[in-house]
Amino acid sequence: MKKLFLLLTMPLLLFSCSKEESMDSVEKETKTITPAVGYESPYDLNSINPYFPIVFINNSPYSVSYRLATIAGFFDGNWNGIIDYTSVGGPVLTPGSAPILLGGGSPDEFAMEPWAHSISSPAGSSVTININSLSFSGKPYNPTEINFLKKYSKLLHVHVSGIGPNLMLKHDVPLPFTNMNGIPAIMVSNGYNVISGVPAHNYVMNQPMGISVFHNYFREIIWPDMPNYQSEYYLSYSGTPLHLYFKTFANHIEIVLE
Repeated sequence: MKKLFLLLTMPLLLFSCSKEESMDSVEKETKTITPAVGYESPYDLNSINPYFPIVFINNSPYSVSYRLATIAGFFDGNWNGIIDYTSVGGPVLTPGSAPILLGGGSPDEFAMEPWAHSISSPAGSSVTININSLSFSGKPYNPTEINFLKKYSKLLHVHVSGIGPNLMLKHDVPLPFTNMNGIPAIMVSNGYNVISGVPAHNYVMNQPMGISVFHNYFREIIWPDMPNYQSEYYLSYSGTPLHLYFKTFANHIEIVLE
């Protein structure tokens, strides 16, 4: 049975800015993608923008660190060992043109790498990155692979340390879906579908992630919340109640600790 491997990014270039500055530039174009299921996302294969802000906001009194994982985040409609985005004017990647990404000798379309980079988030700070700012220099990728990763990668989850037990904070989801056999009917009616025969597996945690889901039009791949792998946590550290969450909007992402 095929398994979906997580593609983790390499060391990244960071730059800091205030939350107010980053939000001023993006709120003007905010739109809703699938309002019936309460979900917005900046990931749309038909209109790629690798420069939208990913903002790490720390309103807590504690410094934390994050390790990031990204994945090539769009389903091309076929699970055949080739990435083909030509229907939207994108590239085709094969094991020949992308030997590091697709040359593992298996039908899986995304290779997994160990954690390789981190972000420091001091108390009271705001740090902003974007997908295109990532260096992807940890493996000998060729120019075709690097260009693909900088344009079509999706921030999948962050590993959080510094506030007690390490936490795996994952990408936001439209609705909770934990049934391995399907997704809620309202998700189906709003364009979501299951990638048939491709259960997702988290090789970092060595546990199944449930079914793999994508949107028929936007093509974004989404995975469900599961124990110890969620998009929101309420916790207490040193007697202080904390709220940690990963929230997607139509044109930016926030990872917030408050």
